[in-house]
Amino acid sequence: MTASKKMEAPVRKPRPGKAVYDRIREMAISYEFLPDESINEAALASALGVSRSPVRDALNRLVTEGLITFRPNYGFFARSLTDAELFDLAETRLCLEREALERAFERGTKEEAEELLSFWSAIDATLKTADPKMTARADEDFHMRIFRMARNAVLSAMIETINARIRFIREIEIETPIREGADFTEHFNIARALVAGDRAAGIAALNRHLKFTRDNARSVLREGIIRVYQTRR
Repeated sequence: MTASKKMEAPVRKPRPGKAVYDRIREMAISYEFLPDESINEAALASALGVSRSPVRDALNRLVTEGLITFRPNYGFFARSLTDAELFDLAETRLCLEREALERAFERGTKEEAEELLSFWSAIDATLKTADPKMTARADEDFHMRIFRMARNAVLSAMIETINARIRFIREIEIETPIREGADFTEHFNIARALVAGDRAAGIAALNRHLKFTRDNARSVLREGIIRVYQTRR
């Protein structure tokens, strides 16, 4: 056997279960299942062209992520869409984001802060023509960069779960501004505060950016319900 043969890496076959999980996860995030709708495993497996086993595995995993619910003796259901849950998620997000920003001031570098500012400056130039889904992902990316500056993997994993659960709502907020602070003006203020090392200004900008009241939750919920049911007509 030649040396080149010995060094040849094994070809990794794609995992079919991951593709099934990714697809069902996207369906759950975007409310392709109606809120509280019973999920028929057999019908879903047939629609995806797979057996029930990877579908069940995916659904169980999504239960742990809060994107699907399970009721003993009844099975899997789509997650609810309520103003109480929206408010709780927004409140939790603010707590995590505030902690990450505090740690970013302590552990991040000025170079990272300058890169964050440059990144958002480039994104901002495209916002007028960008698709709301792409804008929502860019918004997530901005905030995730702060979490990476915080150097805390557990915090990052926690916010990624929250991001998935609120992505549908963020897209609505981007397309139909409902609350003050939902736009991205504060991104510049947060990034500039990180560059300057001005912790108070950064936290104040973050609080303005992510402030979400119970009235906001009710307004977003109304628009969300309209969007969800329109897509099923």
